[in-house]
Order: sequence, then structure tokens, then C-alpha cells
Amino acid sequence: MHFSGDNATLSCKIGSVPSSKVRWYRDGTEVLNNSLVNAGLQRFVIYESGSFEKTSSLILTNARAEDSGPFMCVSQNQAGRVEANFTLQVKH
Repeated sequence: MHFSGDNATLSCKIGSVPSSKVRWYRDGTEVLNNSLVNAGLQRFVIYESGSFEKTSSLILTNARAEDSGPFMCVSQNQAGRVEANFTLQVKH
């Protein structure tokens, strides 16, 4: 649970060989690093650490209750694809 005005962070831990590409989606639309939303008042930041044992974090600055909803983390490499679903909840 996150509170309005705080940064909201979702994290995905992935272990893969070979290393995988991680993408984040909000309501089925891909979220790009440093993309601005809400007339530039908010920003999505994607931060990754590690390579074969990777953590990918999606940070939404200045989260609002209206930002609550489904998000998805997708990890894909030559061996296949795995996805994890999240529900972001932001309280006033």
C-alpha cells in the first residue's frame, strides 16, 4: 500500500540464463523509463541491478489514488517469457 504524494515502487526479481530483457506494462501499455505522466507532474523511472540475478524496479513519483490499478512485469529471453502481475493501491 502506498500513500498519495509518495513515490510508489514495484519490484520484480528475475533469475535467468541467458540474461533477460524486462519490460513493465500499465493497463496493457508498455511503460518507458523516464516517461512523464499527468501533464509532467509525475514520472516513471525504471531501475535495474544485476544481470543473471536481476531486480527491476518501477518507480512512479508523486503517486495519486487515480494511479491505482494493474501493472505487469515481463521477463523475456531466448528460453521463454515469464510475467508477474501487480495491483498498485494508492490511498489518499
